[in-house]
Amino acid sequence: MSTGLDRVVARDTGPLGQGGRGPGPPLPAAVDRWDLQGGWFFPHPPFERLVVEEDERTVLYVNHEGILLRERKDNPLSSMPQFVRFPVSSREDFVRFRRERFRPDLAARIGADYARTLGAYRERDFPLVVISDRWGGFFGGLRGMVAWRGCARSSTTIRSSSSR
Repeated sequence: MSTGLDRVVARDTGPLGQGGRGPGPPLPAAVDRWDLQGGWFFPHPPFERLVVEEDERTVLYVNHEGILLRERKDNPLSSMPQFVRFPVSSREDFVRFRRERFRPDLAARIGADYARTLGAYRERDFPLVVISDRWGGFFGGLRGMVAWRGCARSSTTIRSSSSR
């Protein structure tokens, strides 16, 4: 029975030991290549995971972005977690967060060989997916700091400030 598919999608992961797929069955000749880069958007250094509460079904913890959230234990990526608290709720929180977590250290964010990696991305002939955690997009990083309500307030503040 034919599936009607004439190609597969495969992430260009590089050599084993450097994040790659390593030895395994060869990929079919007709492959749509792509690569993924997502380390640029997280707070750096990341927050240490801190479990606050746990029961048989859920775990409440502070994640790498500083968000206090509750997730299901049986399959945490299967549904939206409950967001309990975000790391920024005031201007003072943002100033502290920016000072402590917005370090533009490309070696820590992309890898020690970041110059070669970025150069290779400029020369690629396949799509590069740039994503912010499992939420995706550029808006997710802002939402991860200040929550949905904070995003609306931030947008209003930015527009008000820029018109002065």
